[in-house]
Amino acid sequence: MRYVIVHEGQDTLARICSAKCKCPPFSEPNSSLGIWDSKEGKLVGGVTYSDFTGRDLWASIWLDDKAALTRGILRELFSYPFETCGVVRLSTNARKGNRKSVKLTKRLGFSVEGTLRRFFGDEDDDSAIVFGMLKEECRWIKNG
Repeated sequence: MRYVIVHEGQDTLARICSAKCKCPPFSEPNSSLGIWDSKEGKLVGGVTYSDFTGRDLWASIWLDDKAALTRGILRELFSYPFETCGVVRLSTNARKGNRKSVKLTKRLGFSVEGTLRRFFGDEDDDSAIVFGMLKEECRWIKNG
């Protein structure tokens, strides 16, 4: 398989995710999954999960190669919060001005839940769109 999930190097994966997402370092504890392109020999995406409450978990998602989002990869990325951690909802956000990120987040099945005005900076496009997904809404895992 060309794209595989990697778990090794949690601190490194979280630092890369923070830099790629242009967000502050993640609170502890957190857990990261990377998407490794075995043909190119490099990371092409990843998710860092943080702020676990028992019912909710926050995901910070980055992606350099959308071809890496195979059904198997998506199954693993969504199995971690919903099946391994047992949360009922997964939350994320995207910069309003990052249209590609907003579009991808919606295509993954997240619903818009609100806006955090000027979350990333002082301009309107620096607002964060908050997204959520309930376990039963996730089409990437078997629900039942």
